[in-house]
Amino acid sequence: MHTPYDCGDDASPAFLCSGVLLRGIVASDNYHSWNPSPHSQKSGGVSFSYLRHDAKVIEFANDYKNGFIFSPYYTNPNSVNPINDKIRPQVLCYFPIDGDTFDRKDKGCGAYVMGNYSSTPCQSQGITTAKQWVKQYYSIHKNNKYQCGFDVRRNAAAFMQGIKVRSLFDLPLNNELILATWDQNIPDKLPISAFFYRVGGLKDAQHDQKDFYKVTGKIIPIIRIDLPSDKNQDIKFSYSQEDQSIFPKN
Repeated sequence: MHTPYDCGDDASPAFLCSGVLLRGIVASDNYHSWNPSPHSQKSGGVSFSYLRHDAKVIEFANDYKNGFIFSPYYTNPNSVNPINDKIRPQVLCYFPIDGDTFDRKDKGCGAYVMGNYSSTPCQSQGITTAKQWVKQYYSIHKNNKYQCGFDVRRNAAAFMQGIKVRSLFDLPLNNELILATWDQNIPDKLPISAFFYRVGGLKDAQHDQKDFYKVTGKIIPIIRIDLPSDKNQDIKFSYSQEDQSIFPKN
């Protein structure tokens, strides 16, 4: 498995070139799933999860059954082209376990609105290692709202310490990354590589695939994700032509 420490230097965290940036969504005829929600437009942050061999999750936030995947920015086929029009929303912070970011300040990366000092960004508290984070997590009685998040802007070491947390003890729930909110109605500019679904979510994934095609004229594939039952198993990604609702015209 490709699990690099960084993407070339200390200022290039591993999520830029490895793993999967994934956002769970609810399909609807009232909005486009790739647009930031009203809350994200107001807060300035959009919630994602991160999947990699050393960052496994057994559950998704809110038990989402479908969503979309961003390509790693450094392996996006267009990323080396200086005139391409794909945007790369900045990844702001990382929580080893769901951070209850809906009720946090500073785009979802700051203190919990009814929390205390422990919920402020990790580095501001002098927490820079996985072991320090785990010690604090136990001190707050494993209350996700009061955990701290790592500021990962141009900080490969901070991100890897956050990833390491999940190897120190079992965390079945999702991790959480906050990306900077992007503009509405720019599907062509987003680095979406796939729509995904879990059991029970195919219909909604097909809805979003058809919606994207209707707006852009481009076909984004649907893939199935099967989450592991424990951390010793790997996440499975699979493609089936039968899952697709749109096909290239001959």
